[in-house]
Amino acid sequence: MILYLDTSALVKLYVKKLGSQAVRALLERARVVSEKAHLYVTPQGIDALVTRARHTEITSFFITNTPTALPEGVLRAADNLFIFRLPLEEDIKWVAKSGMIEESSLVGLVRALLHYYACLTRRDK
Repeated sequence: MILYLDTSALVKLYVKKLGSQAVRALLERARVVSEKAHLYVTPQGIDALVTRARHTEITSFFITNTPTALPEGVLRAADNLFIFRLPLEEDIKWVAKSGMIEESSLVGLVRALLHYYACLTRRDK
Protein backbone atom coordinates (compact mmCIF):
# COMPACT_ATOMS: atom_id res chain seq x y z
CA MET A 1 0.00 0.00 0.00
CA ILE A 2 1.22 3.50 -0.79
CA LEU A 3 -0.07 6.12 1.60
CA TYR A 4 0.04 9.87 1.02
CA LEU A 5 -0.07 11.88 4.23
CA ASP A 6 -0.04 15.60 4.77
CA THR A 7 1.88 17.16 7.65
CA SER A 8 -1.16 17.32 9.93
CA ALA A 9 -1.55 13.54 9.68
CA LEU A 10 2.12 12.97 10.49
CA VAL A 11 1.77 15.06 13.66
CA LYS A 12 -0.69 12.47 14.93
CA LEU A 13 2.19 9.99 15.12
CA TYR A 14 3.99 12.04 17.73
CA VAL A 15 1.15 13.79 19.55
CA LYS A 16 -1.87 11.89 20.83
CA LYS A 17 -4.85 13.30 18.96
CA LEU A 18 -8.14 12.12 17.53
CA GLY A 19 -7.22 9.76 14.70
CA SER A 20 -3.75 8.88 16.03
CA GLN A 21 -4.54 5.16 16.23
CA ALA A 22 -5.95 5.10 12.70
CA VAL A 23 -2.90 6.86 11.26
CA ARG A 24 -0.57 4.49 13.13
CA ALA A 25 -2.47 1.46 11.83
CA LEU A 26 -2.25 2.70 8.23
CA LEU A 27 1.45 3.47 8.55
CA GLU A 28 2.21 -0.03 9.79
CA ARG A 29 1.22 -1.29 6.34
CA ALA A 30 2.49 1.58 4.22
CA ARG A 31 5.40 2.85 2.24
CA VAL A 32 5.74 6.60 2.47
CA VAL A 33 6.09 8.50 -0.77
CA SER A 34 6.91 12.21 -0.64
CA GLU A 35 6.88 14.11 -3.86
CA LYS A 36 8.67 17.44 -3.53
CA ALA A 37 8.51 17.15 0.26
CA HIS A 38 10.94 20.06 0.53
CA LEU A 39 8.13 22.36 -0.62
CA TYR A 40 5.89 21.63 2.35
CA VAL A 41 8.03 20.07 5.08
CA THR A 42 10.99 21.74 6.79
CA PRO A 43 14.44 20.12 6.44
CA GLN A 44 14.27 19.26 10.14
CA GLY A 45 10.90 17.58 9.58
CA ILE A 46 12.28 15.52 6.71
CA ASP A 47 15.29 14.47 8.79
CA ALA A 48 12.98 13.49 11.65
CA LEU A 49 10.78 11.44 9.32
CA VAL A 50 13.76 9.59 7.83
CA THR A 51 15.27 8.87 11.24
CA ARG A 52 12.02 7.63 12.79
CA ALA A 53 10.95 5.73 9.67
CA ARG A 54 14.11 3.61 9.69
CA HIS A 55 13.33 2.49 13.25
CA THR A 56 9.73 1.58 12.41
CA GLU A 57 10.55 -0.20 9.13
CA ILE A 58 8.69 2.35 7.02
CA THR A 59 10.11 2.67 3.52
CA SER A 60 10.42 6.28 2.36
CA PHE A 61 10.68 7.53 -1.20
CA PHE A 62 11.68 11.12 -1.93
CA ILE A 63 11.04 12.34 -5.46
CA THR A 64 12.38 15.72 -6.56
CA ASN A 65 13.83 17.69 -9.44
CA THR A 66 15.86 19.70 -6.94
CA PRO A 67 18.01 17.32 -4.89
CA THR A 68 19.86 20.22 -3.25
CA ALA A 69 16.58 21.06 -1.48
CA LEU A 70 16.70 17.75 0.41
CA PRO A 71 18.71 17.57 3.63
CA GLU A 72 22.07 15.83 3.36
CA GLY A 73 20.84 13.30 5.95
CA VAL A 74 18.29 11.96 3.47
CA LEU A 75 21.06 11.15 1.01
CA ARG A 76 23.25 9.54 3.65
CA ALA A 77 20.34 7.37 4.87
CA ALA A 78 19.24 6.31 1.39
CA ASP A 79 19.63 2.68 0.39
CA ASN A 80 18.92 3.29 -3.32
CA LEU A 81 19.10 6.30 -5.61
CA PHE A 82 17.40 6.50 -9.00
CA ILE A 83 19.06 9.39 -10.77
CA PHE A 84 17.70 10.79 -13.98
CA ARG A 85 19.20 13.63 -15.99
CA LEU A 86 20.44 16.41 -13.74
CA PRO A 87 21.57 19.40 -15.80
CA LEU A 88 23.21 21.22 -12.89
CA GLU A 89 26.58 19.94 -11.69
CA GLU A 90 25.70 21.33 -8.24
CA ASP A 91 22.80 18.84 -8.05
CA ILE A 92 25.01 15.92 -9.09
CA LYS A 93 27.64 16.82 -6.49
CA TRP A 94 24.93 17.08 -3.82
CA VAL A 95 23.62 13.60 -4.68
CA ALA A 96 27.19 12.28 -4.45
CA LYS A 97 27.10 13.11 -0.72
CA SER A 98 25.18 9.85 -0.35
CA GLY A 99 28.59 8.19 -0.37
CA MET A 100 27.37 5.38 -2.65
CA ILE A 101 29.60 6.35 -5.54
CA GLU A 102 32.60 8.61 -5.94
CA GLU A 103 31.65 12.15 -7.01
CA SER A 104 33.69 12.23 -10.24
CA SER A 105 32.23 8.87 -11.33
CA LEU A 106 28.69 10.03 -10.64
CA VAL A 107 29.24 13.28 -12.55
CA GLY A 108 30.48 11.30 -15.57
CA LEU A 109 27.62 8.79 -15.45
CA VAL A 110 24.84 11.35 -15.04
CA ARG A 111 26.22 13.62 -17.77
CA ALA A 112 26.23 10.62 -20.15
CA LEU A 113 22.58 9.71 -19.45
CA LEU A 114 20.26 9.91 -22.41
CA HIS A 115 16.73 11.26 -22.09
CA TYR A 116 14.44 8.79 -20.26
CA TYR A 117 17.37 6.77 -18.89
CA ALA A 118 18.36 6.52 -15.25
CA CYS A 119 21.36 5.62 -13.16
CA LEU A 120 20.68 3.36 -10.18
CA THR A 121 23.06 3.27 -7.24
CA ARG A 122 22.58 0.93 -4.33
CA ARG A 123 24.18 0.84 -0.91
CA ASP A 124 25.80 -2.49 -0.06
CA LYS A 125 24.42 -3.91 3.18
